[in-house]
Amino acid sequence: MSMSIYVQSLFVAIPIFVVLIIIEAIAGKRM
Repeated sequence: MSMSIYVQSLFVAIPIFVVLIIIEAIAGKRM
């Protein structure tokens, strides 16, 4: 059970990091 929760948390965390990196890249280009 705990393993599925861990995997689910990864599927939630990875896209968040990707979005943050994309936003940072766009902000860097604007700067």
